[in-house]
Amino acid sequence: MLRPSVTGRSPAAAGVLFAMSLLLVGSATLEAQQQPLTGPSGLFGQLYPARAKTFIKASSDPDERPQAPVAGNDDGFSGTNACEAFRDRVGLDEVAVLADIQGRSGFMGCFFRNYWSGLIGFPVSPQESNRAQILIDGLPRHDLPLPDYFRNPSDPRGQVAPFDGPFTANRAGGHVTHTPLSWQNSFQVRVFENSFSNAARFHKVAGTLASPEGLVQAPDKQAWERVYGRIGGWRHDVPRRLRQHVMNLAPDAGRQELVLFGPATLLELRARVRNAAAWNDLWVRFHWDGERRPSVELPFRLLCGRVRHPFSQPLDTLLFGNDGALESWCYFPMSFADEARITFENRGRQPIDLTFEYAQHDGPCPGTWGYFHAFYDRAVTRLGQTFFGPKIEDARGMLRALFLETICDTSGRIGAGMDLAHLEGDLLIRINGNRGDEHNFAATETSVGKWGWYGTPSDALFATDTSFNTGFLVRQDPTSGLVESERIQGSTFVFDPVHFVDGIEIALEHGVQNLSSADYGLVSVLYMQDGPARLLVDELDVGDLAAEAQRNVQFTNAPIFNLQSPFFRDHFFGTPPLSDDGRDIRSSYRFRVNDPQLAGNKGVCIGFRLDRERVAKGGVAQARVFVNGAYAGLLHSWTSNALNRWKEGGELEVELPRSLTDGLTTFDIEIRHEPSTLPVRVGAIRVYRYVRG
Repeated sequence: MLRPSVTGRSPAAAGVLFAMSLLLVGSATLEAQQQPLTGPSGLFGQLYPARAKTFIKASSDPDERPQAPVAGNDDGFSGTNACEAFRDRVGLDEVAVLADIQGRSGFMGCFFRNYWSGLIGFPVSPQESNRAQILIDGLPRHDLPLPDYFRNPSDPRGQVAPFDGPFTANRAGGHVTHTPLSWQNSFQVRVFENSFSNAARFHKVAGTLASPEGLVQAPDKQAWERVYGRIGGWRHDVPRRLRQHVMNLAPDAGRQELVLFGPATLLELRARVRNAAAWNDLWVRFHWDGERRPSVELPFRLLCGRVRHPFSQPLDTLLFGNDGALESWCYFPMSFADEARITFENRGRQPIDLTFEYAQHDGPCPGTWGYFHAFYDRAVTRLGQTFFGPKIEDARGMLRALFLETICDTSGRIGAGMDLAHLEGDLLIRINGNRGDEHNFAATETSVGKWGWYGTPSDALFATDTSFNTGFLVRQDPTSGLVESERIQGSTFVFDPVHFVDGIEIALEHGVQNLSSADYGLVSVLYMQDGPARLLVDELDVGDLAAEAQRNVQFTNAPIFNLQSPFFRDHFFGTPPLSDDGRDIRSSYRFRVNDPQLAGNKGVCIGFRLDRERVAKGGVAQARVFVNGAYAGLLHSWTSNALNRWKEGGELEVELPRSLTDGLTTFDIEIRHEPSTLPVRVGAIRVYRYVRG
């Protein structure tokens, strides 16, 4: 558990806390704030409805065999890495489909692309300027040369609406737009091939799907643009009321604690020190509403995008920043219902003089909000090893930011294999326990930083962006003569958070894809609530005759096949290879759900574990899902390359309309294959009930 439930404070406990607050805050009373908490920045911690889905369709290096042409290391050079969802034809033209969504409404939150020409700072070459279309509800609403989706605000040609404003830009090969595009039933991004093949390499398309009832709201781009315009000052819509505390932290774990009362939301944290070296030793912990374990425990500088001293560079992004010297700030909203404890600790050998300021908005946070969490994981990772970030179970929430710090030196402490040109790993995010690939990425340049190519001269150092990539800072230690380097790259997921309902696990695949040892520090910023939003109530092992007999399974044309999982990335999560029987559903497949746990549910989800064998250039596999004979949703999938059958979501889910399941503990589910598509190859079916709406 992340936090014990809070049911209130006893009068005695309240008196103790009140006395502590007087000691730290003084006798000043908090001014009542009548203005409600509004604006996108203040509400950044609100959670999506439980039955919404987020997705990320990204390129990868699928040929991970050691004998691959470039040893599985960023095989975008060869033009044969088959990283698109599938290939299709439009008239006489072949297209690479990057993302293909059908059967649910939703919105796009991010479209990213890297170009090889950007590796050394050249303009995009004509061969790389592929024609690209975005189809909304079956119609091509946007048809542009691919670079035109990503013009900078300062481009003399102007930007192309709606891909305009500060959340659309490019530099150093990284091209990104966060323009929200909404659809009702279908969405597709496709890139036309030209003489420069492999049009799909190094891309990312992220978005969110609504519940069957349409419960999700696209981010307000214009409102976030107003926030962006406030960079350099106060970010929020409500008035700023700053409070200050001066502290002297003794060396060797000296600490001071600040206690605040709720309900309230912290909207700004700002700290100043007298000596920049203090940032290496100043740690902070947050406890919300009486929790025993902290939700945040990490160097304060990492909440503010600050590199380790003596490296320094000012940075001011949407929700955090620092002046490169003595001051750091953070604007992530942090809501609490009852009390907040902020503890500063000096882990160094010299005292720290600290001035801490905070702005708090009093009153309950509207909507369904999550507690602010920041997890810090650091390790020296060598070739063939996996760097593990947080693994969270029994909780729901959203991943909202990632910062990756890399530290190198020539002392030999990291070991052999340190290569500054490839100092990064492929980011893997497994949500809700699924072994599918819906939230995996090609590499950190398409996921964490979203800018630039490794450490090339074209990569801007410490540029100010909603997503930032520092490049390398290198220095020679004057005492030891050792050469060391520092880098922080990161992203704030404003329009494209990763939403999960019962857990999340983050890892960096390292050593096989990217041939470098590294000293990594990963900060994962999440907003979370204790307890899952859904529970597994039933599982059907498709192809097991005894299990199917118990579920009253009926089918027409569904031959059994044997499934052997070659999904190499399971190795990096420690998941054993999968070997099982399944059915190749070519007509209909019906089974009965009968479980008293479904009583009082807040929605039902059917999850399908699929074997997605690629045939030729791939294609779409579809089946319609029915509840007691009434249409309930579309199971929409596509094949991937033959080596990684589990690519792009080995486990897919169909949310059932509540109008068809509320009040029922027994009902029939039928899957009817769409004859014009490839067969649906199912290995297992899971039934989930939602306990939160």
